[in-house]
Amino acid sequence: AHHVTGWRRFAMFFSPFITTMLLGGVPVFVDWLMGAPGFYHTTIGIVLFCWQFVGINMLFFLIFYYTFAPTRFFWNQRKVDAYLYGMLAGDLAVRALWPPVYLAFAPRIDCEQSDNIAAWASLQRVLRGSHFAPTFQKRFNFYRVVTFGVLLLDACLHSFLSPMVLPESELADAPGSKVASTVRLLTLTGAVTLELLVGMVVNFFSDRLIAYLGKLRTANASMATQVELDDDEYAKELLVSEHLLDICMQEMETDRRSNPVTVAFLAAE
Repeated sequence: AHHVTGWRRFAMFFSPFITTMLLGGVPVFVDWLMGAPGFYHTTIGIVLFCWQFVGINMLFFLIFYYTFAPTRFFWNQRKVDAYLYGMLAGDLAVRALWPPVYLAFAPRIDCEQSDNIAAWASLQRVLRGSHFAPTFQKRFNFYRVVTFGVLLLDACLHSFLSPMVLPESELADAPGSKVASTVRLLTLTGAVTLELLVGMVVNFFSDRLIAYLGKLRTANASMATQVELDDDEYAKELLVSEHLLDICMQEMETDRRSNPVTVAFLAAE
């Protein structure tokens, strides 16, 4: 699900890079479009713009990339979680989810066998949600929080340095820098919002899994009471499976509260 090959690999890197480079030219384009003088006709203004274009834009690229990349990661992770859900509920239940997950084709296990439940529980501890590549997910959050200061730096740049470069009479007629800051803010806000929504989809699977484990637990307990007199060994196996399902439910409920998928170290809820 997480394997990316061919042109998609290059698109994942260069699309944020090209976007941030284009945003770097917004101040000049807006000032030119509105016939404003801008502060690029002075020597210090040119130096300031070059530093902003190279330095600020590269930092903004890091922020945007470390939002775009985990969004794609979580979008693929939902396929892994759907696979785990399909092993319990079947492929038809996975197809009924929204957003739909295609090509899951999970082999449905017999949840009346305790060995199957134990194997599935071990598998989900490694592949489900925040358990899959946890260091990778924390690194995304760390990089985003560290580089998030570029917005503050960019705002300070235009608030304090623009009056030093442009006369006060021309400052109001040069809106390019303000427009560029606003566009950056809206771009990053949209990217973070999209990542948050996809993270919520991944956390959603934990709730679905807990709910379905409860159904299986009830079904196994009811079946055990019905077959206890006719087949004592089968009834014991059902009770063991019911006990394992109960343990797995409690573990997942605790983990859902303490270790959800996070965006900037905040739970995606």
